Parts: sequence; C-alpha cells; structure tokens
Amino acid sequence: MGVESARDAVAQMDGGARPAALVVDAGTGARSGHAAGADVGAENAAIGRLLDSGVPAILISSRTVTSPPWKPAVLLPRPVRVAEILAAVLRLLKGYAV
Repeated sequence: MGVESARDAVAQMDGGARPAALVVDAGTGARSGHAAGADVGAENAAIGRLLDSGVPAILISSRTVTSPPWKPAVLLPRPVRVAEILAAVLRLLKGYAV
C-alpha cells in the first residue's frame, strides 16, 4: 500500500488494510500535501499510531533524531538509499531483526 502521509496510512488501516510491514517517513508532516503548521502534530500522532499498530515498521528519520519518541523495528537515518530501505523491508518480511 502506498500513501502520501501517515494519516492516510492510518485511514487505510482503520478501513481494514493490514500490511506485512510499514515504511514511515517521519519527515513528511508539512510536506505531505496537507497545510503546514498544526498538521505536523497530527502527522506525528498518526506516525505514533502506525508504530503502535503491531505491524513491523521501518522509520526514516533525520540524522539528528537518534532516539525518536517511537520505537520502530528499524530506524534508518537520512540520507537513505532505496536499496537500504528495500534490504530492511526484506529482512523484516523474513522475520529477521535488522
């Protein structure tokens, strides 16, 4: 499932979607097509819901955020390559810790 924001992913999951793994970009808040400002807090709350959903998650985060308030299965700091994300997803799907 590919969506624009964490809020969109929460809506999909609330509608019954159950992905095998999540890749969440913690930097999408104001850039995600929603109005800037207050929406960053809503996006952060949605990220928290996704990471608390029980679905194994990879969180892409800023290099300066070494300990985010959420506990993803995998934390990938920016800059990150698609190949690194793919490798992390494959390891999660195989049941290995990354």
